[in-house]
Amino acid sequence: MKTAARWAGYVLFFVVATLLFVYITFPTDKAKAFAEDKLLEETGAERVEIEDLSLAGIGGATLSNIMLELPALDMPTLVPDVTKPGPVRLFKIEELAVDVSLGALLAGRVEVGFEAAIHGGTLSRGRYERAKGEGGEATHVLQIGEIANVAFGSEQLFQQLIGKDIVGRLNGSVEAKLPERVGDDGRRRVDLGKLQAEVELMIRDAAVKAPIFATPMGQVQLTDAELGDVVLKIAADRAANLDAFKKTARRRGDDTIIHIAEGSVRGPDLEVEVAKNSAITIRAGRPLAEASLNIHLAVRIMDAFVDKTVPDPNDPSKTTQPNKGLRHIMRQRPIGPVIQNGVFGVAITGRVGSPRVRFERSVVAGFAKRVRPNIDRPSPSGSAADGGDKKPAGATATTRPAPRRVTPRAAKERTIKRTTPAATARVPTPTKRPRGGPGRTSDKTARLRKPGPTEEPEPAEEELVDEGEGDEGDEGDEGDEGDEEGVE
Repeated sequence: MKTAARWAGYVLFFVVATLLFVYITFPTDKAKAFAEDKLLEETGAERVEIEDLSLAGIGGATLSNIMLELPALDMPTLVPDVTKPGPVRLFKIEELAVDVSLGALLAGRVEVGFEAAIHGGTLSRGRYERAKGEGGEATHVLQIGEIANVAFGSEQLFQQLIGKDIVGRLNGSVEAKLPERVGDDGRRRVDLGKLQAEVELMIRDAAVKAPIFATPMGQVQLTDAELGDVVLKIAADRAANLDAFKKTARRRGDDTIIHIAEGSVRGPDLEVEVAKNSAITIRAGRPLAEASLNIHLAVRIMDAFVDKTVPDPNDPSKTTQPNKGLRHIMRQRPIGPVIQNGVFGVAITGRVGSPRVRFERSVVAGFAKRVRPNIDRPSPSGSAADGGDKKPAGATATTRPAPRRVTPRAAKERTIKRTTPAATARVPTPTKRPRGGPGRTSDKTARLRKPGPTEEPEPAEEELVDEGEGDEGDEGDEGDEGDEEGVE
C-alpha cells in the first residue's frame, strides 16, 4: 500500500513539474505570431496586431489589444454607378480571455469558453463547442450569454451587408446550433437545413449615416436618420417546433423556418415594424440562395426627418433641407397609391438569391392606426409641413372637397347600378302624341329635357385608385404559395 502511494506521488510530482516547465518556458512570442497569422488568414484583414499574449492557468490564455485593419469598402456617390474608396475600417478587441477544456480534447471534442471586452462593451458567458458525429459530420454550437453595450460602426459591418452605414450599441444574447455535412466534393459545409437558433438583439442609439438612395429624380443623399432602439428577435428550427408555424408544419414537412418573431424600429425620424409571421423558409437539401422570403414591413417616415434643417456643406453660414424632396417622392407612384395614415408597406418575397421588393398597403395589424401628423396628412392651416402655401393674413381660404378614392371594382359596380332598369325606371317617359297635334313632344326634346326631381343625380368626382399597384410579377413564383399565411 505504501509502495502504491509512493508511486502515485511520483506520478503526480512528474505531471505538476512538467506542466510548470511548459508554463514557464512556453514560447508566447511564437504563439502570438501564430495567432496573428491565423487571424489575418481567416478574416481577410490587411493588418493584425496583438499587443500581448499571456497564459492563464492550464489551457487558458489572455490576449490584449487585438487590432484588425480591414480593407476599405467602395462607397456610393450621387453619380449613378460611380463609387469612391471608403474610410479605414478598424475592429478592436481590448481583451479576450479563452479557456480550452483539456478533458474535451481527450474525448475528441473542442470546447472553448471565452469572454471579451470589445469597443467599450463586453461579451460574457461565451462558449464554442465542436463535436464530431457519424460519417465525418460535426456540429458547431455557439453561445453568448450576454452582449452589453458593444459599439459598432467603425468596422462598417452594415455597409458591407446591406449597403447602409448603421452605427449604435449592441445588446442581447445568441444561441445557435449549426450542423456540418460533407458535400459531394468532399468539402465541409454548414447544413442550414438543420439550423437551430435563438437570437435576441437590441441596438440602442442606432442611426443611419448620410444614406444615398436611387429615386426617379436621381440619386438623393439624405441627412443622418436617428432610429432610436432597434429590436430583433429570431427563432430558427423545424416548423413543428415553432409555435407560430405548428398549424402548417405538416405541409412544410422538413423545412427549416427562420422566424422573425419581433422586429421594430422606434426612432424620432423613422418607425418600422415587421409582420409577426415574417420568415425565411429553407427547403430541405437546398442551398440558402434558394430559400423562400416572406417578409412584410410597415414603414412611417416622420415629418421631423423630412423637415430637418442642417448647415449647408457649401456655405456653413446658410442652412439647407436635404430631405425635403421626400415629400414629393412619397406622393408619387409606387408609394403614393399605397400610403395610408402616413404608413406604407414593403413586401420582400422571392428567393434569397433573387429577392423581389415591392410597395403595398401595410398588413401589420394596428400600426397604421396610430394617428400622427405625417407627410400624407395635410394640416388644416396649409403649413409648409404638408407642402401647402400659406395664405396672407385676412385672405379667405376656399377649399374644394378632395375627390373620393374608389377601387376599380367599386367603380364598375356603381356603373352597373346606374344603368340597370330599376335605376332608369324612375325617369319619366314622354307621352307620344299625334304628329303635329297640340303638346307635341319629340324623342329628341325628351332627351334634352332637364332631369326631374326623382331622377338620380350625377355622381361626385371620383379618383380611381389602382388597388393592385406593385403586385405585378408575383404570379408563377414557385414555392411561395401559402407563405403569406397568417401575416398580421
